[in-house]
Amino acid sequence: MLEHPDIIVMNPPYVRMEKISSEDKDHYTKTYFLDKTSDIYAYFMVRALKLLRDGGAAAIISSDKWLEVGYGIKLQERLKPHLLAVYGQRRRSFGADVNTVITVFRNIRFQEDHPIQFIYLERYGGDAAINYKSIPRGRLKPGKWYYLRAPKIFEEVLLPNLTHTLKAFAEIKRGFTTGANEFFYMKDITHLYEADYLANPEKFEKLGVRAKTGKELEKQGLIYIENEGGERFVLDRKDVFPIVRSPRQIRSYVFNQTTTLCLYTDNPGKYTSRYIEWGEKQRFNKRPTCRGRKPWYSLPKFNPTNILLPMSWLNIIYIPYCEEKTLCDHRLYAVYPAKNGTSPRSLWLYLNSTPFYVTAELFCRRLGGGATDIMVEDYEMMPTPNLSEIEIDLGEAVLNRKPLVYYEEVKQPDRRELDKAVLRALGFPEDELDKLVDKLHEAFVWVVEDRLIKAGRPVEGKEDGEDN
Repeated sequence: MLEHPDIIVMNPPYVRMEKISSEDKDHYTKTYFLDKTSDIYAYFMVRALKLLRDGGAAAIISSDKWLEVGYGIKLQERLKPHLLAVYGQRRRSFGADVNTVITVFRNIRFQEDHPIQFIYLERYGGDAAINYKSIPRGRLKPGKWYYLRAPKIFEEVLLPNLTHTLKAFAEIKRGFTTGANEFFYMKDITHLYEADYLANPEKFEKLGVRAKTGKELEKQGLIYIENEGGERFVLDRKDVFPIVRSPRQIRSYVFNQTTTLCLYTDNPGKYTSRYIEWGEKQRFNKRPTCRGRKPWYSLPKFNPTNILLPMSWLNIIYIPYCEEKTLCDHRLYAVYPAKNGTSPRSLWLYLNSTPFYVTAELFCRRLGGGATDIMVEDYEMMPTPNLSEIEIDLGEAVLNRKPLVYYEEVKQPDRRELDKAVLRALGFPEDELDKLVDKLHEAFVWVVEDRLIKAGRPVEGKEDGEDN
């Protein structure tokens, strides 16, 4: 290669940052001033810029992650003064499950009013642009560069009304990791206690249990459980609490707790203390996550909640509401409405509206297989209306059902009424609501299918489940 070439055409290797040695990572970050969580292609892109002669140009096909993930911010800052265009394609790029873009830049520092083009094609090499956005670089802030796949109705109609971020109206907290699910997670089998007692009364009498039936057990504030390892114990009822491990346990917009319980206590009772002693004999306390806690069985402080946000989804999208407050596992996030006048019901309804679903699709991180990954910070920065000043007026029966696969969900009458209520609350005229909802539903189906098509998944037909 010439020391300072006029043109560079590059297809860097697809190597995730976890596969880069610590020594190489330290060298790359110091040399190219990027985030140490960057995948290796990011360093190649900055290297190309450094190699070009003044005025030279580069065209690089790479992963599209730098447009939307955290490490992409520093890369965006480095490239923005030099960018000409970013091209994407709706079709799947390679056999490997990698979404790609072609980035074109020159070793010139362009003026702030010089635009950067975001061009979304049906396929590379074609001339049919599905989406096109020209943005003066001075207005382009590092962050979520979702412009390739943003529907016009989102950019032109909805976004001007989304003047705040979700962080202003909700605290969002990741659920906890136990480090020993087979010890901490359990189910209530008190209904089986009497049969087990009759089969082996001495076992329970040696433990000091003075109950012959499940009802007697409950009256004494005790519970009979089976943990996920298949072992059965009597515990103090106060020391367990309902937990949601996955939306798969729910499959409903509104639910009343799950059958999974979690050991959750700082002050274990007599029977729970014996269970903890048993756990120590099994060396659960020596596991990496557990031994870092003091005491090892005390899970992080966590306020139970009614509203849960999923970390991932595939083709069924919904935000569940628990009528009785619950804990949640690390694959879910707890939502606590802010104390600034935000109505919990209006917040939950907005989170289940199609305007929010479209927003979430644009701010999520698309994974292999067509699934999403959404971090707390992704949710926090999602644009929303001023939720402390609007009230979404709907009857109690709305969304009182199971959520459906995306293209069936938009056909449901209560879904339509919810979306009209949200747009009405945002100040759109009544005579425009039906037309706007039609366009929103079309946009929602489009962005979901864009994600699925890239993963080689079918976009219609038999439901293929969730990735959560």
